[in-house]
Amino acid sequence: MTRGTLAVTAGEIALGASVLADAAFDLSWDPQTLAISNLKGSMGGGSLSATFSHCCSGPLTDRTITGRVSLDNVEVSALMTSGASSGLSARVTGSGSFEGAGASLAEVVSSLAGEGNFSLADLSLDRLNPAVYPALAGLDDVLNIDAEALDILIDQSLGQGPFTASKANGAFAIAGGTLRLANLIIEGKGARLA
Repeated sequence: MTRGTLAVTAGEIALGASVLADAAFDLSWDPQTLAISNLKGSMGGGSLSATFSHCCSGPLTDRTITGRVSLDNVEVSALMTSGASSGLSARVTGSGSFEGAGASLAEVVSSLAGEGNFSLADLSLDRLNPAVYPALAGLDDVLNIDAEALDILIDQSLGQGPFTASKANGAFAIAGGTLRLANLIIEGKGARLA
């Protein structure tokens, strides 16, 4: 039987658009399992740790992939593409786990299940200025204002500043390969997002 473990260190590992710096992990294998454990490194001013494994499941063609990921004080922009993170700023701390099974990667992803929680610090969302509410409340006879003029007023009010919150906490669930947020309520300066 072939078994083994390799300790790997790397100056950086590319994870899609993200980079994990000062990375280290253990790569281990046996006849049924391939695992990356103790993956640790720095990313976006914070740190990431993770464990992933690939194993057999039922019929020979089916495989199971499991994972656990933790983030500590990582800038959100380090986790997303520049287009996806445009106008969003926060530091995230959290953890989650997942598992999926199937004969192909598409089947594994579509069967993913898991859960986790997170907290955001120093959240800022551009073009979501809470002052839009008092501006709209101050209008006289709002029902008779031209829709285009109202749309311009709302757009200008939203663009005059960001929505900010010092912290936010949330949880998520993964079912059928879809991630869903649960009861995320953010108490910000001048507004509440729910």
